[in-house]
Amino acid sequence: MKHKLTAIWPNRSYSLYVMSMVTEATVKGFKKIFPKSSINFGFNYYKNTENTYLYSESQFLNTANAIARQALANPDFLLKTLKIAYLKALRLNKFIKIKTRVIAEISDYQLLDIVKKFSNQFMKMYSYGTVAILVGYSQDNVLYKQAEKIIKEKTLAGQGNFSRLYVALTNQPRLNRNSDFDLAIINLAKRMKKEPKYSFKSIRRNYSQEIKEILDKHGWLSYDLCDSAGWDDNYLVNLILEKTKQDLNRQKNNIIEYRNKTSREFDKAVKELNLNKKEIDTFKSIRNLAYYKWAREYEFIEALFNFKKIQDELARRLGIGTLEMKFLMVSEYPGLFENIKKIKPELFKRLSQCLFYYDFKDGSKVSSGQKARAEWNRIKPKFKVQNTNTVLKGSPAYGGIVKGTVRIINSVRHISKLSPGDILIAVATNPALLPAMKKAAAIVTNEGGITSHAAIVSRELQIPCIVGTKTATKVFKDGDMVEVDAKHGLIKKIK
Repeated sequence: MKHKLTAIWPNRSYSLYVMSMVTEATVKGFKKIFPKSSINFGFNYYKNTENTYLYSESQFLNTANAIARQALANPDFLLKTLKIAYLKALRLNKFIKIKTRVIAEISDYQLLDIVKKFSNQFMKMYSYGTVAILVGYSQDNVLYKQAEKIIKEKTLAGQGNFSRLYVALTNQPRLNRNSDFDLAIINLAKRMKKEPKYSFKSIRRNYSQEIKEILDKHGWLSYDLCDSAGWDDNYLVNLILEKTKQDLNRQKNNIIEYRNKTSREFDKAVKELNLNKKEIDTFKSIRNLAYYKWAREYEFIEALFNFKKIQDELARRLGIGTLEMKFLMVSEYPGLFENIKKIKPELFKRLSQCLFYYDFKDGSKVSSGQKARAEWNRIKPKFKVQNTNTVLKGSPAYGGIVKGTVRIINSVRHISKLSPGDILIAVATNPALLPAMKKAAAIVTNEGGITSHAAIVSRELQIPCIVGTKTATKVFKDGDMVEVDAKHGLIKKIK
């Protein structure tokens, strides 16, 4: 492999069905949307419920910068593309909701036809969505650098003004659908606090219907994009109990007033720095990117959660496990009922580990088992880790200075080891890690920019956050005591 590879969106339990489409859309589909793209190939490696996307570092950054430059020159281009991707995600979600209402009455081949149509719509949606992904995960692109340059030239970054102004000018303009879940939990917790006495058992007994309704409506938020959703009624009851100990009126007001508050803070920062129209447009582009990137993703997470019903029904009819079903590629669905006996042994090998590769000229291929492991060992990126006594630097996403114990959280399997007040350090965060993020005193990530999941959530939760450190999970380990200075983007070991 001649190219230096960079890891993107690691440690998420995407199925092979999803990751193969995402990689093809990023390479092939995106070139139709943005012909200047130089991304010609991509890998995805899966092992032990976690996976990592790999692309050429130069191709990825060059394409991200090409998009960023066009956004700087023409802000309408970025906003238009973001809206198209979001609308396609909305249509995808609506399509599959309708199709899953009468699954039992659908024939085998009608189910396969739904898979075909869903897959085609997903590919088109993700092709447009790649714009947000490329810029959003590339902290070094020229759009972000220009935003930083504007602030640094007009203020004294050394006095902590940079972090405050950067957050005010890049906050997403409004909250996404996850805030509806937060409001539902807050409202139920407020009802608990009015009762003279309540407990885990009494909440489960007396509010079972309300809890079920919340799970039915919002349970998709915990979907791992593979085969399971992590929230159950026990999780919700514990969450409600935790909420009863907090300032619920303040939390509810923060959600309700978010849009007006961030608008006021944006206008105040614009006035403080005396920004001109072009400079204002730069920050508006980042704000729009932050909102639409996640608005689109929440729609397609729910769509994939609903699509799971189709896949699970197919698995039942084929006599295979629901997890195995998720490791079929789109190209393997036609003729599936005739070929399942030949394909089944390969699915078990893929569940152990698999490596998917897509090349613009040569198309796709997948290897599994020991062959996948050997190929991964040959191509995986090698990281140079800084001395553990040095101060690690990243980009401030939400200001504040805190000290705490490090917990490396890269999977839902790791969430239980984090206690309230710990410092959550991850390669990157995703919606499935929300339970841990809400307990953390601060969040630090290797990857991601100012519109990454960690940055967005930390602002909603109002806890210190540093993104884009590149090697935090390598430098620090569980149990380390660290100080997170999110005003200046610094994290250092103190014991």
